[in-house]
Amino acid sequence: MNEFLIELQAKLNEAKSKGLINSDIDKIQGQLNKLKVQAEIDPNTISNLVKQLEGVLNQKITISNINIDRGNAVKEAQKTGREMGQQISNQIRNEVNSVIQKGNFTTWWDNKTNQDNFEIMQNEKIKKDIARLNESARQAMLWSDKVEKTKNGTKISGVKADKGAIGHKAAKMAKRSKVIESRINKAIIEKSKLLNNIEEQSELFFNSEKLSGNNLIELKDVSIYYNEKCVLKNISFNVEKGDRVAICGKNGGGKTSILKLMLGEPIKHSGTLYKSNKLKISYISQKYDWLDGTLINFASCNNLDKTKFLTMLTKLGFNRSQFDICINNFSEGQKKKVLIAKSLCEEANIYVWDEPLNYIDVISRIQIENLIKESNITLIFVEHDIAFINNLATKIINI
Repeated sequence: MNEFLIELQAKLNEAKSKGLINSDIDKIQGQLNKLKVQAEIDPNTISNLVKQLEGVLNQKITISNINIDRGNAVKEAQKTGREMGQQISNQIRNEVNSVIQKGNFTTWWDNKTNQDNFEIMQNEKIKKDIARLNESARQAMLWSDKVEKTKNGTKISGVKADKGAIGHKAAKMAKRSKVIESRINKAIIEKSKLLNNIEEQSELFFNSEKLSGNNLIELKDVSIYYNEKCVLKNISFNVEKGDRVAICGKNGGGKTSILKLMLGEPIKHSGTLYKSNKLKISYISQKYDWLDGTLINFASCNNLDKTKFLTMLTKLGFNRSQFDICINNFSEGQKKKVLIAKSLCEEANIYVWDEPLNYIDVISRIQIENLIKESNITLIFVEHDIAFINNLATKIINI
């Protein structure tokens, strides 16, 4: 079992050498250190640790760098009076390699798009070359077989066929076929080097339900109280079908409390809250410390269609090996994706999301943003990503 520990430690060291150091890596290292001093080790424990590490390394983009780029870059620009377009040094990592680029999110995205397009063009060219070479190899083998069969054929003008000459000709054709086959294998190897860095954006979908009526939620002069202290005063707004409402304000200002009030939780308040009859709300909470069990158990406990739920997670970057891992062992971003997939699978008329993009990688952010843009859903959300708010919100409520 020592060789497995050494191999796992080597994988951890490799991750650390690439700068991938976070709470998940530290947690795995701590468990590994405990195993090193044990006399007997359960093989399942080693297997579970390997799966945990694979789950961490399979993340497409390093979370912290993207948060700096899209979120903190704006705050930093506001503090210093500089434009967001000023260059920031970021290190972007993906599954295959690590590259350092200078620039903001737009710079990185433009570079990535150009590289993706180049690799796609090269891939198409190589695919055509492989198809052409395959056809040439097939023809060469047919010619070889055809020539070989003439060795035992009928006499030509009373003269017996020269088997040696025919065999030599057949051998030349077979050799040509082998050369073509070698070229095909070389082309396949070249093709395998392409498309490794392309982050595919699989299409997500909502499981929304239609509801009659246009006015879904309305607040009139609502105030929120914490221990008799008014933290939010006289807020009024309405939510109509198809609205995408962003609730903005400082931390601790009552944004989450407004969402919980809409959900029907016992939040101390004054004023009037109206909700449409038979309104179904799908909620993504800011916290996820309550998540437990495997993904399959989670789907069952929350009455989700298991196939649809796991498919949604696969589209968000999960792999099958993670389906049997306890959610407690997931990274922060992966836990958030579990909640997003849950919400997308739920039958709802309105979606209430509290900071859904926390710890989410940039490719998944773009997936979610595109999905919302293309869907006619009603959404109320709290989010600190200014770009996300500006791109999606049809109403912004400042509190």
